Amino acid sequence: MSKKLSEIISEFGMRELEIEMKLRMKVFLSRWFYTSRFGRQLKILLFLIPILFLMCPVVHGMAADCALEPTGENYIGIRYKALLVEDELSESGWVLLFGGNGFTMNGEYQGHFVNLMIKAGWADIWDDGSCADGFVIPKATLSRFTIAIGLDDYEDTFHGWIHDNDIAIWSRDPELLPRRFSNIDSREPKAPDYAAVEYQVNKGGTLEGREIEVSLVRAEVTRLPKDKNYFMDPDLEGEQLCKPCSQDDILYRHWIATLKVPSLGINSSVDIYINASQGDKINGNNTLNFMWENPGRPVIESDKYKVIIFDPEVKTVSGEWKKATRFLVDLRTPEDELPFNEKGELVGGYRKVNYKGYPVIEASFGYGYTDYVIDGDPTNYEPNDTTKAVIDLRYPEGNESAKIKVVVKDSSGSKIEGASICVDDLYKGITDYNGEYTILNLFPGYHIIEASKSEYESVSTMVYVESDEMKNVTLILQRPPTSTPIPTPTPTQAPALTPTPTSTLTSTPTLAPTTSIPAFHILAIVALLAATYLLRRRK
Repeated sequence: MSKKLSEIISEFGMRELEIEMKLRMKVFLSRWFYTSRFGRQLKILLFLIPILFLMCPVVHGMAADCALEPTGENYIGIRYKALLVEDELSESGWVLLFGGNGFTMNGEYQGHFVNLMIKAGWADIWDDGSCADGFVIPKATLSRFTIAIGLDDYEDTFHGWIHDNDIAIWSRDPELLPRRFSNIDSREPKAPDYAAVEYQVNKGGTLEGREIEVSLVRAEVTRLPKDKNYFMDPDLEGEQLCKPCSQDDILYRHWIATLKVPSLGINSSVDIYINASQGDKINGNNTLNFMWENPGRPVIESDKYKVIIFDPEVKTVSGEWKKATRFLVDLRTPEDELPFNEKGELVGGYRKVNYKGYPVIEASFGYGYTDYVIDGDPTNYEPNDTTKAVIDLRYPEGNESAKIKVVVKDSSGSKIEGASICVDDLYKGITDYNGEYTILNLFPGYHIIEASKSEYESVSTMVYVESDEMKNVTLILQRPPTSTPIPTPTPTQAPALTPTPTSTLTSTPTLAPTTSIPAFHILAIVALLAATYLLRRRK
């Protein structure tokens, strides 16, 4: 099941003042309608229409599914890897790839959903155990890649108001993956509950240019101790609101979600608990859905965004891990929100490429590619699987016709003979007297080129090459400093891959203040106060 964009925006983007103003507006309009005369209503209505447009803007944004094709199976585990290549979203704001998974007992969706989400341009900083009736306000927000693991409880939405707290979550590393408890789309008691953790880039280091691994695996059935805080209910009132240890005393199915960042030495897990009678398996009809959501049309003219998803796998009920190979793509976006160029070509979304010689899914825009997959009607969600575009990961793209010529130099520009060349972690050979080595018979796509030699520090870069293309790459080897000892790299100093010819070092970002209140909200508040004053005078 795919969530509407309005739910996503409410879940992750609403701020306290905006929500409070909307609620006050609802109460105000209700009282005014039942207590005022028609002529007075009409005058005030004309006055309030612009305010409503300001406070409730119509937002569409790009929305698209890229989900594993159903096979009739259910699963007890999923995992995937991703390279978070580039996050330059100064104008378009953010992109979410949900990596979502629905849960089931006997094949039917049960109202629980786990997201293993890649967030670009939107990394929130939290305290552990944060809770709010509606939406938790973060301490700060950074324009960075991050990973969020979230557990949605849609029972109240699908089955009426069932006030049971049958979800719970526990972080094994609350500093790196702090928890929060909130609602999804509103402050209403019937709103779905949401329990989540989010990777803290200020603690663990930035993720841009790094490979990550994410998994979700079924564990045992258990009960939870009532004296330990696995859940806080955001729907209660007064002193009961967000009361610790609010989870129900029932049997839970235990699931373990794990985030690994090998270049940072990170391997942290989160314990997720779902009502055992409803969350026993992952629903094969909604598995590994890398649903794309972002506000408005991606700004392809100035912004850049790229994520490469590879090695997706599912664990069958028999305990066997197997490759997830066929993904269905369905755009469901208003036409004016799709990233078309002046020629009418789609230049953003999902496409099949090769990474290290293997087929992968790329989600991106801003690079001028025109080979993104698109279904028959990109403006209409099509429930019939046969009408959706397919990304098939069983076979690489193209043939082994690409070539890369590597030239290795030192910092003075002198060419280095005898430097070892590796491609995609495989040794290929050494440079000749001209400092050159040519790599033949490559699949088109992304390749990692590394050069090394004794007395020099090794260097690597990611290169993109087309079919039948000869790509020229120059790598510069630096001698290590001799005047001072070489410091031992810390997690935030680990080298990260970049799509440019030279590698860079990522570092821990400084905290940015949270977003200030938009000007149109301030205008709306002033206008609302003026309307209230006018009503009182007429009374």
